[in-house]
Amino acid sequence: MSRIDFPRDQRGVSLIELMIGIALSLLLLASVLYVFLSSRQGYDSQERLARLQESSRFAMEAVVEDLRRAGYLGGNADVETITGADDPDNEPSCTDEAWGKRIGRRIFAINDSAAGYDCIDNHLRGDVLVIRYAEAPIVETPADGRLYLRTSLFEGQLTVPPETNTVVDEPQWVRAMTARAYYVANSGRQCEGEDIPSLWVVAMDADGSPDGPQELVPGVEQFQVLLGVDTDGDRSVDDYVSAGAVADWDQVIAARVWVLARSECPEGGHSDSFSYAMGDLSPAYTPADNFRRQLSVATVQLRNRPSGEDAFGGGGDDDGEDDGEVTDPPPDGEAS
Repeated sequence: MSRIDFPRDQRGVSLIELMIGIALSLLLLASVLYVFLSSRQGYDSQERLARLQESSRFAMEAVVEDLRRAGYLGGNADVETITGADDPDNEPSCTDEAWGKRIGRRIFAINDSAAGYDCIDNHLRGDVLVIRYAEAPIVETPADGRLYLRTSLFEGQLTVPPETNTVVDEPQWVRAMTARAYYVANSGRQCEGEDIPSLWVVAMDADGSPDGPQELVPGVEQFQVLLGVDTDGDRSVDDYVSAGAVADWDQVIAARVWVLARSECPEGGHSDSFSYAMGDLSPAYTPADNFRRQLSVATVQLRNRPSGEDAFGGGGDDDGEDDGEVTDPPPDGEAS
């Protein structure tokens, strides 16, 4: 059998060469890890920013869509001809089915508080905004125990079937009633020891009473509203005032809404030093922390008339298109 002869001068690497090789490998590995972590950090940052923008836009769209329909009463735009309604002067109150029947108060707000609204027990900060209207779809077969608005062109009735129909004129339409109250509260969750705030809503139960509070959009930190009032009856806004300064809610013809969304978790290396001017907050909100924020502002004209011959506008509109101005959200961190 032949034998393989190896060169006598062949030998392994020395300890110094081995250490140099290991050091170069570690350096290369550290470079790869640094690139990976940087890419991951950039990806996470972009994902958080996208979620922040999505939350801000969704929260604003939910409120604006309801404001566009505030006061819509189907075929009859005059609340004074509708029977079964609750006295609008009973605001603020949300304890029973009268809450959904308060159609003479198509929009209502409480300034930086939930005082008087017992259906809200977790208010954190900011304003409370209440909106009421009849839904657009016509109901062919009303369900028992559900609050509806039955209208003709000249009269109407708030009814909970099987109540007797008192509307005589034809044609008649039946629509479900809706009422919602928007506000900010804690979500009950935390990220890195920090509470996560959210936009919450109290919706209307079937019979008109308020349902329990429900979390709508996480990450909403502040919610502010100013009401545009027409004090001289010329159908244009004379001033934007806080809820506490509204003397006659029938004079409210527009609403300006601020939604400040915040990332759920703080971000290392990011510092928010902006001042956010919102509603009647004084001084402006200056958080000075490590959260990213997005401020959205919208101004919406309330085109469905409130009541009576002195009401402005046409007979109501449910197509969901806004006659006022909706301002797109500013870039990340900028205050409008």
